[in-house]
Amino acid sequence: MKFKLIEKVMQERGEVQAQQKAFQDEYLTARDELTETKALYERTLTESVSAGQRPDDKALDALSDKISELTRKAERTGRAYEVTTHSLRPKTANDEVISAWNGEYLHQYTTQVIAPKIDAANAARDAYIDAVLAVREAEQAYETERMSVVFTLDPRNDLHNTVIYKLHKINPASAILLNSDDLHSINGGHRPAAYSTGGK
Repeated sequence: MKFKLIEKVMQERGEVQAQQKAFQDEYLTARDELTETKALYERTLTESVSAGQRPDDKALDALSDKISELTRKAERTGRAYEVTTHSLRPKTANDEVISAWNGEYLHQYTTQVIAPKIDAANAARDAYIDAVLAVREAEQAYETERMSVVFTLDPRNDLHNTVIYKLHKINPASAILLNSDDLHSINGGHRPAAYSTGGK
C-alpha cells in the first residue's frame, strides 16, 4: 500500500523547483551579461585612451544604455528569484499531508495490512501455545511412566533408590521454547539466529 498524496506533493515540489530554477537561470544570465558588458565598456574606454585616441562616444553610449538596461533586468530577475524562493510552495500544504496520513491512510493501512498480519500472528501464537502444552503433556506422561518403572524396580523413595538416576529424563520443551534473546530479535524485526534457516 502506498501513500499516494506524497507523490502529488513530490510532483508539485518538482514543478516549484523547475519554476525557481527558471527564475534563477534568468537572473544569472542577466547578471553574467551585465558583468561582461561592464568589462567591455571599461576595455573599450581604456584601449582608446591608452592609444591616445578619443573614446568612441557612440559605442560607449550604446554600452552604457545596455548596462542600464541589464542592471534593471538583473535587479528585476534577482528580486523575482528571491521572491520565488520564499513564497513559491507546493499547493498541497504540510498540514493536509499530515491530516491525510493520520486519518484515512493510517486507518486503511491498519485495517488492510496490519490487522491481517496480527490475526495470523495471533493464530500462530495460539497454535504455538497449544503445541508447547501438548509437548509438556507428553513429557509429563513420560515422566509418570518413568517413575512407575523406577518404583517398580526399586520401591525406595529416597536417596538410596538405585534406579531413579539411571532411567533418563527428557526435556523436549527446551528445544522449542523461545528465550529472551529470541524474543528480543523478533521484537527488533529479525528472525532469531537459531531459527535462521527458515528465511526472514
